[in-house]
Amino acid sequence: MPGQNPDNSAARRVELAVGQCESISILPAVAARFLTQLGRMELTPASLAELVEADPAMTALVLRLCHDKGIIIKQCDTWLLQVMENISLREIRDAVLSAKICGGLTDAAETDFRKELSRHSLASACCAKLLTKFISPPIDDDTAYLTGLLHDIGKFLLDEAMPKSFDTLLEQARADKTSFYKVEQANLGVDHTILAKRFAQKLRLPSDIILGLWLHHSHTGAISQMPQARIAAVVELADIIVRRAGIGESGSYEEQITPDAIAGTLGLTADQIRQVEQ
Repeated sequence: MPGQNPDNSAARRVELAVGQCESISILPAVAARFLTQLGRMELTPASLAELVEADPAMTALVLRLCHDKGIIIKQCDTWLLQVMENISLREIRDAVLSAKICGGLTDAAETDFRKELSRHSLASACCAKLLTKFISPPIDDDTAYLTGLLHDIGKFLLDEAMPKSFDTLLEQARADKTSFYKVEQANLGVDHTILAKRFAQKLRLPSDIILGLWLHHSHTGAISQMPQARIAAVVELADIIVRRAGIGESGSYEEQITPDAIAGTLGLTADQIRQVEQ
């Protein structure tokens, strides 16, 4: 692993390795559910949408399939409708069947963190969507949900491309009780927000999603007055709330911070935050 002061070439090597990653392994439970529905002839657009919207790896797989088919996602509230209208269930089935299964079809120990990171991502998506109900001027709740679901996609990609290095970084974050983001920067010269940005740009996702993935650790309180950056503040706040609630695991272990400062920049009150936390 690179030392504590990596040069730019180290960061470029990491970005190159992650950029060559064609897919993210699917969790055994998700694959089993998909295969069960497929075997019982119960795989419908509605059931597939439910699977996709609940799992960041499945979402990434379908978004990459959209890119390969030349489908550009413009509206987050209709993106799965676009998928169903332009990609057959057979094509989606084949893409899922060709994907790698994380740890095989049994829940091995190495899938534990991936499961917890997936839970954290899903909870952050739900939380981000809830937060939009209180924000004025409004932020699209479907955009908030999709950005929240994918906000740690760079970690998934890094784990996929460099699993041993990822495990070492994770153990360092745990031992030092610090954030994964800081450990990535110190050791790799790049972090999961940059990797997520590259992923989203490659798939030509909407610009507000790109900004949300890129800036959700970048002191969003200072830039949240920029309309195009407010989604990043929502995702950062959702991430904090979910971590405080202990849902899943994100790889960050620093002392819990309060959501007050970020909530204030979005015009949210302490009572509204409590409603979302509940």
